[in-house]
Amino acid sequence: EIGTYQFRYFMHGSMTPVCTSAPFSTNMPTATLEAPQQAVTSGEASTIKYSIALNRAHSPKDWIGIYPQDSYGPSGCAIVLPVPEPNEGEIVLAKPPAFPGRYYARYHLGQHGDLVAATSDTFEVRIKQLPRAASGREVRIFLCSTVADMLDERRVLVDEVVPRLQAKLESQHLTVSLITFSWGMRDPGDGSITEEASASEDHLRVILHELERCRPYFVAVVGERYGWIPEEYPPDLLDAYPWLGKYTKENEMLPGVRASVLEIQVLNGFLVQPDAAEQNAFFFREASYARRAGIPSHTRGKYEPVSEYGREALNNLKDEIRRQPSAVVHNFPNATALGQQVFDHLSQAILLEFPQEPVPLSPVRRIN
Repeated sequence: EIGTYQFRYFMHGSMTPVCTSAPFSTNMPTATLEAPQQAVTSGEASTIKYSIALNRAHSPKDWIGIYPQDSYGPSGCAIVLPVPEPNEGEIVLAKPPAFPGRYYARYHLGQHGDLVAATSDTFEVRIKQLPRAASGREVRIFLCSTVADMLDERRVLVDEVVPRLQAKLESQHLTVSLITFSWGMRDPGDGSITEEASASEDHLRVILHELERCRPYFVAVVGERYGWIPEEYPPDLLDAYPWLGKYTKENEMLPGVRASVLEIQVLNGFLVQPDAAEQNAFFFREASYARRAGIPSHTRGKYEPVSEYGREALNNLKDEIRRQPSAVVHNFPNATALGQQVFDHLSQAILLEFPQEPVPLSPVRRIN
């Protein structure tokens, strides 16, 4: 350990030193770390500059760790970089952390219990954004929800809210499109609709791509169902969305459980980079909905969590959303109330981006 020491010579059986050396000190090597000056994009290479003044030979056990300051995702060291033999130089950060946010680097002395010799300033990691759809006056709104338990809500949004928005915005020559998906659905023959784990990797690829094209309009309607959980992600999808790699084995918010498609949509649409979804809105249905709506007990199952891990994962997801300062969260009791809330929110959001132009006054003829 770092401190001041001395040698002492003791005779056998005596606790009194015969002689003592002059004090000497052990010091920590001094080091500097320079983080990237510009924001780096997740999945694209960057560099970290380092230098260290050593009073010992270079140790191959030294390493640099990249740590999150305020990123959404796992805590602790995100990336470990071995330090090459020269005592100064640059290290290529081939793949920055998958989650956007602010990070910093630490130089660890491997021979000294991984003591921290230097800490860099923070630097920003961003996710790569696809350009918005070049649609002129089209407003694309992404709807995120499970399906089997949200049939009434989806019907209200598609059949009532979108036509109302279109009528209100028609004078501004705007076209309103609601983008939603009903993957993994089937009718088992008894008139009910159930969610099946039958959606393909292509479905997930299309969902994420369309979500990107709808920015900044992201609307999530959430009940008590966590939704379908994909088995795996194809390599090209992980390349396009590197933060998905954190969910190939387990859900970081609930260890041992992979993320459902509902959570993946919320992650890509909002949580991994909240400032990219300026017009986000989350609508949480009241948990007592099925009972208050008088739904028969034998059919209430589709409105309830499928499993205990799904219940806990969804509660964690809702809590994480509520913790975000920029999240717009509403609670709704039924589909009718949801429709009015969504209409009010989107009307205001769209008019912020496309303000109404003043109507020119007609010429007035003076009559004497």
